[in-house]
Amino acid sequence: MSKPDHLMRIGPFAEASLLSIKALRLYDRLGILQPVYLDPETGYRYYQPGQLSTARFIRTLRQMEVPLALVRELVVADRDTAVSLLTRYWQAYEARVLLVRRTTNELIAQLQNEVQQMILEVEVKELNRQQIASISKHITVAELDDTIRNSLAALAQFVETQHGQTAGEPFGIYHGPINETENGPIEICWPVNGKIAPVDDIVVKELPATKAASVTVHNEMCDFPHILKAYDTALDWIQANGYEMADSPREVWWTAPGPEAKMEIVWPFRER
Repeated sequence: MSKPDHLMRIGPFAEASLLSIKALRLYDRLGILQPVYLDPETGYRYYQPGQLSTARFIRTLRQMEVPLALVRELVVADRDTAVSLLTRYWQAYEARVLLVRRTTNELIAQLQNEVQQMILEVEVKELNRQQIASISKHITVAELDDTIRNSLAALAQFVETQHGQTAGEPFGIYHGPINETENGPIEICWPVNGKIAPVDDIVVKELPATKAASVTVHNEMCDFPHILKAYDTALDWIQANGYEMADSPREVWWTAPGPEAKMEIVWPFRER
C-alpha cells in the first residue's frame, strides 16, 4: 500500500494534537489511536487530519486521569454508551476524592495530636438461626449506596409478593473488600418469616446460629471510611480473645444513611 496524499507524519500530528510522540506510539500499540499508514521502509507513522478530533478527545480524557482501558472503550463507543461510561467514571472519581479528603483530614489531625482515638465498645451476641432473602452483587464503592437502596427495594417487593414478612433490620454481608478497585461481592439481606421461594437473582436461605462480636456506631462514624474502624475493632476483639472468624462480617442498617445514621457491625466468631 502506497502512502495516501494529505497525511500527517507523527511529528506534525503530535504538535497539532498537543500529544507527545511517545504517547502516540503508546496509543498505537494499545489500539487506542492507530495511524492509517505505516511506512514499511522508514517505520514512520502517518495520520489523517480527521483523526485530530479523536486525539484531542483522548488528550482531554487523560487530563481527567481516565485509565487507558476506559479510554479505549470510549473512543469506539456510541454517544449514549460514552455518556454512561463517563458518568460512572465521574461518580467513582468523586467517591475517591471524598475518601481521600476525609482520610487525609483525619490522618493530619492524628499526626498533629488534635484528636483522640474514639474507643468503640464490643458486645458479644448470640445470633439465632435466621431465614433471609438476599441479593449478591459485585460492585465498587462508588456504586455501593445505590446498589443497597435498589436491592432493598427489590427484596421488600419480593417478600410482599410472596406473602411473607420481614423479621428484622436489613444488613449486608461483605464476602470481599469493596473499594475503588475491589468489588466484593456484597450480599444484601433481609431477615424474613414465612414460606418463601427464590426467584431470579433473589436467594432464600438460612443463616446458622452463631456467636458474634458486635460494634454499634452512629452519625458520621457510619460513613466510609470511618466505618472501617468498627470492623477493625470487632476483628481485633475476636483475635485478642483467642477466637477466630466464623463467617464474613455483617453490616446491619438500623436507619437510612444521614446525620442520624445508626449501623452495627456484627462479626461471627468461633473457638479456635
